[in-house]
Amino acid sequence: GRSFVINSGNPPGSWVSTSDTNWFYCANWENLRVPDEKTDVFISGATANADIKSNAAYAELYNKIAKARNVFVSDNILKVNGSVLNTLEVHGDININTGGLIDMQSGGSQDGKIYLYGNWNNNDIINGFNEGNGTVYLSGTQPQIINSNDHNSPETFNNLEINNNFNTAVSNNLITNGYLKIGSGKSVTIAPNDYFRIGGDITSDGNLTVESDANLLQVNNVSNTGAITVKRDAHAMKYLEYTYWASPVSGQTFKSFSPTTPDARFYQYNESNDLFESIQNPSTNVFGNNKSGIFESAAKGYAIRYYGTSNLFTGTFKGAANNGDITFPLKFKSGTTGQGYGYNMVGNPYPSNIDFYKLHAAKSGQNYNTVDFSTDVNPKAAMQ
Repeated sequence: GRSFVINSGNPPGSWVSTSDTNWFYCANWENLRVPDEKTDVFISGATANADIKSNAAYAELYNKIAKARNVFVSDNILKVNGSVLNTLEVHGDININTGGLIDMQSGGSQDGKIYLYGNWNNNDIINGFNEGNGTVYLSGTQPQIINSNDHNSPETFNNLEINNNFNTAVSNNLITNGYLKIGSGKSVTIAPNDYFRIGGDITSDGNLTVESDANLLQVNNVSNTGAITVKRDAHAMKYLEYTYWASPVSGQTFKSFSPTTPDARFYQYNESNDLFESIQNPSTNVFGNNKSGIFESAAKGYAIRYYGTSNLFTGTFKGAANNGDITFPLKFKSGTTGQGYGYNMVGNPYPSNIDFYKLHAAKSGQNYNTVDFSTDVNPKAAMQ
């Protein structure tokens, strides 16, 4: 037989191995017991790294899933990488402290999975987490807070699946290098002045809402699946005032966007004659189409008259988020005999802000570097 030494002073769930890295080997743990969902795990100090491998010896005894209540990693490394079958369930919080690292990078195309039911606390935001090509699942039933909701320290994940209600005002901004997926029936909200920055595609099987002054940014040119809601506030509104709009989502009809606007008061702009023209069938026609219902560009802008008594109008767009390179065919003197002044109504087709200076720099030969804001509060000719 083999002799085991049970040290005093270490709580159950303490990683004590000095050479072997197998999570599922009981001799690597205090009290010779592999942790379960009721056990706090401490991986720290001058011990070997802990490595979760579904094909490791004894893994089948635990259904090939590593479990813990709360996890504390300091001055050591916990690895969940190398295969999508390598899985860690944390039924409480993850706590990464000084010198600690949770490593989900193997150098391959796929890495492991972490199911988290509590909060994520990375106290070493620069070195504490290596997202690799892994996937993190937020699966709790209470609000899950990321890095103490410090908006200066959002976490960067690879793939992220949110299977819980989530609000950035409570939980923090989010960054992913890979995809984002919203679980069925779950409500995810990007609060005003907050953001998601997503490297891959977005799949929404739940309800993703981008509040006014919030930003949903996507890095790569990919298509999205499922409808989201984007809100944009227009302030200091006046009765019968026109506001210029473009939609950050696909499939949004004009009438459902502004139900109180009469059908004849949705307009597109015609560069060739410097006139506004009524949109036909606004109950079925959608943003991006011309007046006759033929698609032109997701960046096409429109003038819509406001019929309301409040000085605040919240425009609500619903559809799949626009993303990627969007073109708009600029026109100049496009009339049959050379009429036109080169004015084009181009809107912001994204659920995020646009940096005007960068946009101008990219097309400096095609537009002026001056912006005039349209208003009926203190109107001037240059604004109209």
